[in-house]
Amino acid sequence: MVYLHLRRMKTLTALRYLLFIFLLPLLSCGDDDKPNPAPTTPHVVSVRVFGSELSGLGAELQITSRLVSGGQTQEGPNVSDKYTDAIDKTYSVGTFSNSDVVTVTIAFKNVTRTSTTRPGLSSGLAATILVDGRPQAPIVLDTKGIGSGVRYEPYLVGTTAVQMDQL
Repeated sequence: MVYLHLRRMKTLTALRYLLFIFLLPLLSCGDDDKPNPAPTTPHVVSVRVFGSELSGLGAELQITSRLVSGGQTQEGPNVSDKYTDAIDKTYSVGTFSNSDVVTVTIAFKNVTRTSTTRPGLSSGLAATILVDGRPQAPIVLDTKGIGSGVRYEPYLVGTTAVQMDQL
């Protein structure tokens, strides 16, 4: 009886191996194990700048961008401008995707902690990064000299940035 049971086990085991050998090529078919890259979503970026009563403040704008692709980083489109009185302008920066970063810095270069030059009560410079037409990251310099992203280094400066895959 034990002999019959062992013989039956060997037969079943042999059948399993044969079945496995025939199914093995089918198991290897299918998608490669390569990960699919993250989808690329292009975003049109512009920067809206508005300022008034800027005379004597040394008002400036600097837009920089960093393009990130395949672990490599390179400089993207840049814009810089200076203002002496008032500004109401939108700058088209370009189309960005994935981990690309756009940074905007506005400054009053003649305004330091110890200088006598100060923004007037109605003086101000504001910049907003627009991604696909939607405002994302505003920054404002005014007579208060405070706010998120605003500091003295050594002059009054404000910085904001948007990373495309963090929207």
